Amino acid sequence: MVDAAGAWVRQVAELARGPFPRCKVPVAPYRHQLMITSPSAEVRATDAVVRVLDAATYLRPARGGLMAGVFESDPLPLDPRLQPEAFDTDDVPLDLAVLREAAGTFAAQVPLASQAPVAEHRAGLITMTPDGRFVAGPVERIPGLWVASGCNCSGFSFSPAIGEALADWITAGHSTSRIGPFAPSRFGPVADEHLVSKGAWEYAHFYGAADA
Repeated sequence: MVDAAGAWVRQVAELARGPFPRCKVPVAPYRHQLMITSPSAEVRATDAVVRVLDAATYLRPARGGLMAGVFESDPLPLDPRLQPEAFDTDDVPLDLAVLREAAGTFAAQVPLASQAPVAEHRAGLITMTPDGRFVAGPVERIPGLWVASGCNCSGFSFSPAIGEALADWITAGHSTSRIGPFAPSRFGPVADEHLVSKGAWEYAHFYGAADA
């Protein structure tokens, strides 16, 4: 079985039974917010995706408006295991002020981002690892359990390659040089507090803006 349950990856893995009562996947989930402005003639579908590194923000056309997503300097950790059973991404608490504040830093260049009405504001959960790299491979001491997680904000870009490499590993029966370093066992025993603190650092420094 391949556990690719995103922010719920640890809950799924803990259902497995092995020599130890719980199976820990070394990831921590965090809120990631974005907003989309109302449609505007100033935005064209062919406009480029732009990263504003100093504000840890990315911009791109979306639904006729402008999408803005931000990597918060003090990200909100949100472990679904500690939430009500019915919790899903619709229940992630939102804070539009975080996005507006980031957009305000480049309002002179892109006034639409800070002034236009917001048509949609939503959040998801991103899984981070202590070293900012994927977690992909077999789970130690749980035969037959594999994991693909720890997207570190790059899941859409890299998941096809991760899936292909993981399938090769499973069918070949041995690791390959391109994915072997992502094995979940590389961290050894790690406390939840360490996962949360290191994951927060990786998230806040995704664009390096926290160093500015």
